[in-house]
Amino acid sequence: MRTRCVKCLRLSLTSDGRGWTEAVQEAPEFRSFLTPASATRQQSRCGYSLLELIVAMSLLSVVLTATSSVLRTSRQVWEAHEADLTRLKTAHAVVRHIVREVREAQEVVDVDADQPVGGKLTVRLTDGDELTWQHDGSASRVLFTQASVSTSAQVVAEQIDSLEFRPILIDGSAFEPDKTDRIQELTVLAGVTLPRETPVTRNAVASVWLRAFGRNRSQ
Repeated sequence: MRTRCVKCLRLSLTSDGRGWTEAVQEAPEFRSFLTPASATRQQSRCGYSLLELIVAMSLLSVVLTATSSVLRTSRQVWEAHEADLTRLKTAHAVVRHIVREVREAQEVVDVDADQPVGGKLTVRLTDGDELTWQHDGSASRVLFTQASVSTSAQVVAEQIDSLEFRPILIDGSAFEPDKTDRIQELTVLAGVTLPRETPVTRNAVASVWLRAFGRNRSQ
């Protein structure tokens, strides 16, 4: 059975020949016949189709992949920053340690000037004790020896790529190995290489005056 319309139309004529239409109420049999089909269409619109689920899952996987990539990159950048900061702190700690001890020294006993790798510095304190710092270039570390405590060197810092000493004489002349007693000021440089894609070298620098310079000797 085919239904042409839901409502029946009634045509009426006026005296001038014009007509109009009136809507007639639906017949009970039409209402009862259409109600199940309309309910079926409404039920079919509830929930999601398989295509919609596939598209949603695909978009979710793309978002999760992008988020994990961003988090991984952020963690790598953070770890590189922490490694850089740790090495810089180590270099500054080495320089502060040497400067603090040299400031109280009476004189410089031995120094390898302008030698970043394998350099060595020995100073004598006012009580006669001798302190020695030496850079181990093969292992990138700084060794320290205190004569009154032990003759064996101890590791005071790791990952130090260079340790340089630049002495300054009292008269400003160029340094020579036989003029260690004329050293009044000393510049200490500790270099580290930051672990980045492109290696970058940074130096911790400090200068120190020998407080006891010139005591009990002629200048």
